[in-house]
Amino acid sequence: MYNTAVYCIVSDNAANLRKMLLAKDLASSQVASRVNTILKAFNKPDSEFKLRQHGGFRINLACETRWCSYRDAFKNLLSNLPAMKKMVATEDGRLIPEDVTKLMYDQNFIRSVEDSVQLFNPICELINVCQESAASCADAVEQWLQPHLPQGFDDAENNLTQKETKP
Repeated sequence: MYNTAVYCIVSDNAANLRKMLLAKDLASSQVASRVNTILKAFNKPDSEFKLRQHGGFRINLACETRWCSYRDAFKNLLSNLPAMKKMVATEDGRLIPEDVTKLMYDQNFIRSVEDSVQLFNPICELINVCQESAASCADAVEQWLQPHLPQGFDDAENNLTQKETKP
């Protein structure tokens, strides 16, 4: 794409690298905010205990400093959703605010979460390959210049292209 070979890379500390995290840049802030709203409602001791009684799993919130944590939080919501719905259908549902319950049943929102996970998966695979002990900086740059996004995510691909060309 750039008709050049990479011989040397200078990297910075994790706080600065975090600003370049593609998974975060590709996440819809509205979808991410709603996912966190739901997960936080179930992340309280009583709520999480009840969720587990209904077959759910430990809540996993997105973390700004962890690679792939948006994808992991979105997957956590999708995995817990059946148990969350069971819980709110019982007396235990009183622990969960009504606006959170409505979000859980919003099919368009849930589809957005599923689509986001599909988009995040190849980026997180790329990040994991780059974190392997045998990966070199040059290999990492090659990987980042050629992300393999799923078909149908043209907006995300355009976002990546814009990020690449910005200084």
